[in-house]
Amino acid sequence: MPKRNVTVQLPNLAPAVSVPPHLERPLIELIIAGGQGITSQELKDTGCLHPSRAVPSLKKIGAFIESALCEDIDDRGRLRRVVRYTYWGWSPASPSVVSTTDQLEDPRWK
Repeated sequence: MPKRNVTVQLPNLAPAVSVPPHLERPLIELIIAGGQGITSQELKDTGCLHPSRAVPSLKKIGAFIESALCEDIDDRGRLRRVVRYTYWGWSPASPSVVSTTDQLEDPRWK
């Protein structure tokens, strides 16, 4: 039985989108990170096992996400190359956009 999509409310451009369940957590973490963005390692720490797959999948279905290569220090004090992802919005013309009458009430955006 295929998994049903999950509706995630967005802070800008489009009111809410319907995404596959495996993309819900990365999208929410990107939104919460705001303008400073979130690194691939930080996304892995939140439970997203493959940010390098999840972010392009989100872009493909309408997310505006900027990717920038940078360096970060890991928990062992080593310098590592990581990607910093910054969420900027969602294409209002995307077929994933949910109409305002179908939105779920999510207290995080109030």
